[in-house]
Amino acid sequence: MTHQSALKGYDIPVMSESNAASARRMLVMGFDLACVLAAYGLAFLLRFDFTLDAYHSNLLLTTSPYGVLTYALTAYYFGVHRGLRHFSSFGDVVNIGKAVGLTALIQGVLVLFVTQGLYPRSVLILSPILSLLMICTTHAVGRYFRSYLRSRSSEIGAVRTAVIVGVGDLGELVYRQMRSDDQINYRIVAFFDDDSNKWGLRLHGVPVTGPIANLAAFLRKRPVDEVIVAVSVARGQAVSDVAEALRHLEKRPLIRVAPSVDEMLRSASAGANPRKVQPADLLNRKEVRLDAMRIARSLEGKVVLVTGAGGTIGGELCRQIVTYRPKKILLLEQHATALFYRECEVREKMPGVTVVPVLGDIRDQSRRRPESCGNCRSLWLSS
Repeated sequence: MTHQSALKGYDIPVMSESNAASARRMLVMGFDLACVLAAYGLAFLLRFDFTLDAYHSNLLLTTSPYGVLTYALTAYYFGVHRGLRHFSSFGDVVNIGKAVGLTALIQGVLVLFVTQGLYPRSVLILSPILSLLMICTTHAVGRYFRSYLRSRSSEIGAVRTAVIVGVGDLGELVYRQMRSDDQINYRIVAFFDDDSNKWGLRLHGVPVTGPIANLAAFLRKRPVDEVIVAVSVARGQAVSDVAEALRHLEKRPLIRVAPSVDEMLRSASAGANPRKVQPADLLNRKEVRLDAMRIARSLEGKVVLVTGAGGTIGGELCRQIVTYRPKKILLLEQHATALFYRECEVREKMPGVTVVPVLGDIRDQSRRRPESCGNCRSLWLSS
């Protein structure tokens, strides 16, 4: 079932909310209207030192509906109760402030017109201030109570302690993601960051203990299960620093890395969940992805020469090249033993490829030039 009206400005139907969600929204609206009514009454009491005569008591009773009804309309207009309550943010507070401010303006015009100006002006100032404070307080208490019940219910499951390296947008996002995990109850005991301006501060009540260099000393006194690296800039250096800090610990925690925003966008299933360290995390740059189709067109069915085939880089070139099924691969190496072992490895990895070991020097110009050359030193064999 879809909502009667489409998304504003677009011909896109909006799904209607469930009955349970509608009931929760009406309940929250009822609490807000009660706060508006209580704030209006408290404003009168504060104005007259908690002593109301018959005239002002009657004035309070007759004008109270104006504020309640007006707030119900303005709150609907600004969408105060259409937000997800457990994801409420500063934007929701702004919407509440808009609704309360517009309510105060409309209510002031109405009551001054009805009472012909015989109305305490200070109430018009106190009432919206108290309404805003009461509504925001009830929303905050409700959110805290929900988080408290969730954390209490998760304590019966597995409990893992962790520290987060990085006090920024990514670190804060990872903290909220880990605290909302339904499977594992994470307890974040500390943050670490090399920015000295953040030392001694707190993020969501968790202290920023100091730089990464202090991590080992902290873990000797307070062992944890995981260290989460939540750094988007210079991640490789941060991972290396953490690994170096943990190198001399007897009981080393698991090091995990929080995916960057770019990784979250590229992988729909990644989210902000930390993962194990990968080789690409040690690089202070983005991982380079090879154009496999273009490489295959260059090597498939060709005669390829790899110079320095017995070395580390030459060996990796051989392993990569044979996967593209060349017609023949020539292994050029000066060291006979290294050449023998490399030939055995390549033949075992790709039996269908012709492997020709060549014991010699790249400076030998009597050799025939192949169709392609993979060289760890970026040199072509002369004809």
